[in-house]
Amino acid sequence: MEHSIDGDFEMSVTSKKRDLTHVDDVEERPGKMKTFVTSSMATKPTDLSVDAVNSSADEAGTSAAGNLDGAGTSGYNRVAASYADDQEDDEWLQSHHRTLCEMFPDADPEYLLLKCAEVEPCGARFEALVVELMDTKNYPKMQDYISRTKRMEMRKKFLDDMTVPEFLELFEDPEKVFNDHNKVMNLQYRHNSRAQLLNDLPYHYAKDVDRVLNANNYHYLPSLRELKSEYFDRRRIKRKETPISGELEDFFLKELYYARMEESIGRHRAAQEEAKKEVFAAAKDAGLLRTCTICCEDEILEEDMRACASLDSPHLFCKTCVGRYCEEQIGQGSLKFACCDSSCKEEFSLNVIKTVLKSSVFSNLLKRKQAEEIMAAGIADLECCPFCNFATIMPNKEDKIFHCLNPECLKDTCRLCKEPAHIPLRCEEIETKAQLSARTYLENQMTEAMVRECYKCGKRFIKEEGCNKMQCLCGAKMCYVCKKPITGYDHFDDGPYRATAGDLLPSQRSKCPKYSDSRKLHAEEVKRKAEEAKKTLDPDVQLKHDPTKYVPQQGPATAVQMQRQPYPEHQYPPYERNVLFGYLEYLPPPLPAGAGRGPALPPAGAGRGPALPPAGAGRRPALPPAGAGRRPPLPAGAGRRPAPPAAPRGARP
Repeated sequence: MEHSIDGDFEMSVTSKKRDLTHVDDVEERPGKMKTFVTSSMATKPTDLSVDAVNSSADEAGTSAAGNLDGAGTSGYNRVAASYADDQEDDEWLQSHHRTLCEMFPDADPEYLLLKCAEVEPCGARFEALVVELMDTKNYPKMQDYISRTKRMEMRKKFLDDMTVPEFLELFEDPEKVFNDHNKVMNLQYRHNSRAQLLNDLPYHYAKDVDRVLNANNYHYLPSLRELKSEYFDRRRIKRKETPISGELEDFFLKELYYARMEESIGRHRAAQEEAKKEVFAAAKDAGLLRTCTICCEDEILEEDMRACASLDSPHLFCKTCVGRYCEEQIGQGSLKFACCDSSCKEEFSLNVIKTVLKSSVFSNLLKRKQAEEIMAAGIADLECCPFCNFATIMPNKEDKIFHCLNPECLKDTCRLCKEPAHIPLRCEEIETKAQLSARTYLENQMTEAMVRECYKCGKRFIKEEGCNKMQCLCGAKMCYVCKKPITGYDHFDDGPYRATAGDLLPSQRSKCPKYSDSRKLHAEEVKRKAEEAKKTLDPDVQLKHDPTKYVPQQGPATAVQMQRQPYPEHQYPPYERNVLFGYLEYLPPPLPAGAGRGPALPPAGAGRGPALPPAGAGRRPALPPAGAGRRPPLPAGAGRRPAPPAAPRGARP
């Protein structure tokens, strides 16, 4: 998240602890933050002398009824005490802010000032803030602050005092930059462009503006020119001004400046061309035109020629050829710019190079030359940042971390391997940039081997289970094995199950299998793709972490898999389904009868208890037959109650 602090930030910092109600003016004091003075303290921001304080105290005493002297003294004490507290708070804030900036040089200084103001003036809370920042390291970086500062300076330049020559120095061909409607712009630019067009053309209908904007890919300048050049219906009433929400997008701000200054830029260029023609005509009449020995142009003004540093006979070349030569040397990594004449041993001076290169390119060239000169000096214990040109002396050999103090870099690197700091890991455990790039390339290629892509809409997918007929949400149908478009199941073979669908090339198959083991298919495709990708890598790069080692190794298909019948998965029993659909690899095979079971039970009498005795042998005697010691059976009706008489039909019981 980007933390930005605008002009209201200083007011919030100062007024938070002082309970100020109204800000009248701002005093800028060198070396300190902005101090705000309220109307209750003084009428002038810089008039904080004793006389001014006495005057304000007298006014306060005069306004009070009754005791004039007591009121004046009380007002003076209040103002003096408030001013002393303000000075003390400012000193505390500035002192602790400097401490935070020294402890965290890679942090955004504005963010540190904001956090410091939140804990003012409690020392315990400040210590807790330091511990939190050291533990989490979750704060905006200095790079964000620098880029934000440069961006705000550039925006202020365009909004306030950008001149035509300065603009042309940034954009040599602004027409090519701003009149290209093929570039896709962001949403903020589109909103700014539409709102600005509605404001520039208040009598045009909004529907016409939207139609032209859409035709020009929402670019402001081409749309403005088309709307002004062609005839469109006009409104009778002027449209109200359309507000532009937020700040203007950076590119739109530059394009808007060019649209406003287009006529001035045209007049400036025309004046330059006219003046150059006059100078050229005068030089031609006087015979002062030069010839470039590189491009053989024989009518060049002397002011457009560049000479080498030779004092006896400097060799002259045109500015265009010298600039192209310097750019080629920089591209080849050379910082020496010898004379283009092979017989001359002199070089082009930096003053000459500065006139033929862009300011940004020349600035980087100076930094590289300074670093090269420092390294050539042979200074002992000199260490350089591997990411920029910053160098410092580090005599302590035990200090393995190099802390770059370049505000645009501020990176911590290892002095041994020149890689970003990796404590507590050793250097041999860290991947270099080349190794990381190679590993990432391999992983991406292995992933792409598994992923299928719809030939119609481009949607990417992976099959987990089911048949190989894939139907996309867009309606397209394709085979998962050969990745070709299909219309139905005629593309597939309903014969015996082929366990490894990738064992044959598509040209060697008659038909693709309707069902296949997706895991085996993916493993074979990933392995094949990894082997192909490895051949394209730099042989000098040794991978520390080879992703191809983790590709699953699939064995040959089992006999049951080869004899599979083409039925849906749910129609098979659980164990056979595991075998047929690729789940058997992680399950144990079925145990044969007696394997892994306990011993069979011994026969009767062998380790068992004694067999039961026959009837009568230690058993209870059998019951005698009926009549032998038994009570005789009762005849029907003997000893039983008589049956109740039948109730007449229709009578209640």
